[in-house]
Amino acid sequence: MNVAIPILALLLFVAAWAGVVVLLSQLGWKKLVPHFQTTVQPEGEHFFMASMWVGTVRYKGALHLWVMPDGVYLYPIALFSLGHVPLFIPWSAIREMQQERMLGGMVYRVWLQALPKTPLLFQGNAGETLYAAFNKQN
Repeated sequence: MNVAIPILALLLFVAAWAGVVVLLSQLGWKKLVPHFQTTVQPEGEHFFMASMWVGTVRYKGALHLWVMPDGVYLYPIALFSLGHVPLFIPWSAIREMQQERMLGGMVYRVWLQALPKTPLLFQGNAGETLYAAFNKQN
């Protein structure tokens, strides 16, 4: 068997994966970068494999999320990090946060001051903790 074919297939898969991850970053994450890109080191309650939507792009189980005293820190897990930078959204940048029941359970919709037409949606324990921390601030 020709060894070049499996190697070529692997390289094509890696290139396709990288292309999809970068495309997703351009469709969703990129909207947040000008306002929330950070070099802050995260601390606080950490959620691994948290889920979030940015507009229509879904990061299901693909995020590190830290609920910090002064806001929320977001960064994709390693497999989804290409084309993404760390984000820190301070509580003061959140205009409103709503809790809603959807078919799959509770979701937490975040409306940002800087992006009034692009809500962020969180779910699960991370969303619940984020919602409680935001309400504690207000």
